[in-house]
Amino acid sequence: MDNLKTNTDILTGDTFWAFMSWARYLAFADILREQYEASLELPDELAEEGSFARFTPLLSSERSARLQKDAAFAYYHSSLMPVIEGWRELSLSDDKIDALLFHEEGYYASLRRYRNSTFHYQHEFFGPKQSEWYEKGQKMVLWVILLHSEFSRVYRQTVDDYPGTPEDAESIRELVRDVVGWLPRTSQDVAREANRVEQYLDEQLQHGSLSEPSWRRASLLKTDVGALSSKSTKALADLAALREVWRSHIFEEQASRLTSRSTLDTTTDTDRD
Repeated sequence: MDNLKTNTDILTGDTFWAFMSWARYLAFADILREQYEASLELPDELAEEGSFARFTPLLSSERSARLQKDAAFAYYHSSLMPVIEGWRELSLSDDKIDALLFHEEGYYASLRRYRNSTFHYQHEFFGPKQSEWYEKGQKMVLWVILLHSEFSRVYRQTVDDYPGTPEDAESIRELVRDVVGWLPRTSQDVAREANRVEQYLDEQLQHGSLSEPSWRRASLLKTDVGALSSKSTKALADLAALREVWRSHIFEEQASRLTSRSTLDTTTDTDRD
């Protein structure tokens, strides 16, 4: 359960829509994360016209690769601030997320100032709010990756922990997926989808109506689906293990401890410092 302390009652009554609003901000951030990661593959120099189309239609060869990378970086990382603000306003809590937010290196405060530099005009072309981020180095990058992934975990886990029958659980997942438009995938999702495909292929193979070439293709596809499911499950497990390595790296110079919640920088989003 990863010491999850959020109350699944948040999915009932008036708080349902407040949680859906929070999840939508997280979904926005996840879209921007994908665009940011796509921008990292751009060449440093402009290539021929249209060469960026394979990354995303939002990336244009009329602009320098550096500009597009900077824009994707700024908007993605800044988009995490409403997620943090909503987390606090809803009084959500999770040990791993709280440890990241209260880290003694002040990563949260650096992110807040960086967000302000993105969405409030700055006289300096590259001022202290931006340079502070880069001065923190690799650990700041790992902090963002971990925070985003833990938010996604809590979002999905809160939905999955909805009390009731398996049918109730599936209904709430479908409702949330329909309202927000996104629900993070798990290894169980991969396994369920693979099982559905394998069952369908089994039915086709056993029906006896397939031609010999079609039967061979269906048989090979069934084998491929099983192998892909195993690889996907292993990849997700490997990624989870890698995140724990990153977490150890971030906290290696600090005894992993939680500070009183009241000591978190409570500067509001209307402040520009």
